[in-house]
Amino acid sequence: MQLIDARDLATFLIDLAEQRTPGTFNGTAPIGQTTFREVLEAAGDADLRWIPDGALAAAGVEPWTELPLWLPAAGTWRVSTTRAQAAGLRTRPIAATVADVAAWLRAGGEAGLPDWHAELRPQPLSPEREAELLALA
Repeated sequence: MQLIDARDLATFLIDLAEQRTPGTFNGTAPIGQTTFREVLEAAGDADLRWIPDGALAAAGVEPWTELPLWLPAAGTWRVSTTRAQAAGLRTRPIAATVADVAAWLRAGGEAGLPDWHAELRPQPLSPEREAELLALA
């Protein structure tokens, strides 16, 4: 996966602007920086159960919507960041980002967010749908 902390991207963009660095850059973490497992394990004490992509597809799971970050299309998480890294992009480990977001949530940070386009956000899996998918594990 190529998840980037918004703070790292912001720092990189500000540095580019201050240095007047021209060009086009892919602003994401380098290929192979983290895995789906590492993201989920960093999130806490969940009971992880792996379901093959084929089984999820056969069950009609909607990529990205029903299972956030799950995009089985080839090349989804294979975007080169070589130019950005050469220009100074640095990314922190995903565990640090997840820990900071968890601390922010515990402190009530989400309550301060506007409800902008809440009607367009995907709904979480229903308990019935979750049980159906867990049966595939």
